[in-house]
Amino acid sequence: MGIRTETHRQVMQEGRSNHHRRAQRRRRVSKGTTHRTVRIEDTLWDAAKTAANERGDNLSDIIRKALEQYVDQHPTRTPQNY
Repeated sequence: MGIRTETHRQVMQEGRSNHHRRAQRRRRVSKGTTHRTVRIEDTLWDAAKTAANERGDNLSDIIRKALEQYVDQHPTRTPQNY
């Protein structure tokens, strides 16, 4: 009939393939950095994402700069190399 049906296995394999491509893309972009997990309220995250997108900024860069400012304003006894 010309109608293509996919098995669950085929769909799952394609999903893994797409996930793998996205993971590779992330690795290329973030070379030299470590992936971190943080908990942030949805409203704050959404507002920051919107502001970053409106300015054409990358949310990771904004977070990195904010952390650098925080560390600069709150010096510790150990040297900071960032």
